[in-house]
Amino acid sequence: MEPVVETTDEVVKEKIVRPGESRFRAFLEMTPTRTYKCQFVTEHGPCERTEERLDRAQGHARQHLDYRPYVCGGKCARPDCTQRFFSSGQKDDHIRRSIPRRKECEHCGKQISIQNVSRHMKVIHHQNLPQEKPSVAFKPY
Repeated sequence: MEPVVETTDEVVKEKIVRPGESRFRAFLEMTPTRTYKCQFVTEHGPCERTEERLDRAQGHARQHLDYRPYVCGGKCARPDCTQRFFSSGQKDDHIRRSIPRRKECEHCGKQISIQNVSRHMKVIHHQNLPQEKPSVAFKPY
């Protein structure tokens, strides 16, 4: 994980970043339209990237330095996965994509989307799956 910015850090003393913020906030400028503009200068010139959300702008700043603090750590379908990411959103997308979206029907072997298993059983195999009862009882008006 990214080291926490302390009150004794130079970026705090220079009033570039507040304590508790990401160090990568120092590479971003807030524009008059309340977006975050990247301040990196590359071999091709200044980076013109802007983001509306701070977390996405910080993830972009991490890309310039190839800093990947978010580790899968086996949370996806592969227990030995050590893939690293620039932002928590990228890591979450990686984990979400690894979850199987289809299931094989135990009766006919057809691959079915998980959300359609109940309908498949009802329409094709004429079986009703037991429905889960809502955990909250609704009161009539």
